Amino acid sequence: MSEFADKTLKSLLHLAAMTTIQRNNVLREYYLRKINEGKNKMSVLNAVRNKIIHRVYAVIKKSNFLLTKFGFVIEIRVTYGETRFKYNTKNNPE
Repeated sequence: MSEFADKTLKSLLHLAAMTTIQRNNVLREYYLRKINEGKNKMSVLNAVRNKIIHRVYAVIKKSNFLLTKFGFVIEIRVTYGETRFKYNTKNNPE
């Protein structure tokens, strides 16, 4: 990452990448595979950060997405810099 990048954003991305490689998911498998191939750990961690950025961008570009967890549905709609939240339960699908 560039030394001119926002330090807060860089630290948040670093924490996200570290948390991601500690969990059992696709990016952890990618990280371990690249380490086993002999790649440098920080280089692979930087690639994981890049993959996180691409996934966040894809979600924002889609502009409508649903988060479902613990019986609740949260619809987040991003339009022209404005974010709107709509909160429903599964039993009440308004």
